[in-house]
Amino acid sequence: MVQKRPGKKREKVNFFSKNATNKISKEEAVLRERDKKKEEEDMIDIAIVNRFKRGDEQAFYELVNRYKIAVSNIIYKYIGNKHETEDVSQEVFIQLHKSISGFKGKSKFFTWLYSLVINICMYYKRTYIEVKNITSLDSKEFYVNI
Repeated sequence: MVQKRPGKKREKVNFFSKNATNKISKEEAVLRERDKKKEEEDMIDIAIVNRFKRGDEQAFYELVNRYKIAVSNIIYKYIGNKHETEDVSQEVFIQLHKSISGFKGKSKFFTWLYSLVINICMYYKRTYIEVKNITSLDSKEFYVNI
């Protein structure tokens, strides 16, 4: 004779039931709402960029405020030094100001900005960080006792 274990009975889950379908549609609704918000953000970015291209300097400051944290986080992950992150962040926004006319709207603004950030980070690492690792010719390591 087989004895049953004491405790709660397991409920069978029917994945084809009405409740399961509602759960999926709720998840889909959440994803669609998130995508809708992203599209709205993209449209706002393009509107701000177009205002700046028409000469509205305030629009540039809006872009800086919208993206300064994201840009700093990307730079810090790439470079790993807080002080250098601040320097590179300033350089990114200077370059953004100079080259924003190059944004044609074929991609999302953040994608374009991200590529700008990464290119500046690579240049910075190549130019400044590697130069710091080179020993100076004036150091004692280069003098040989004769």
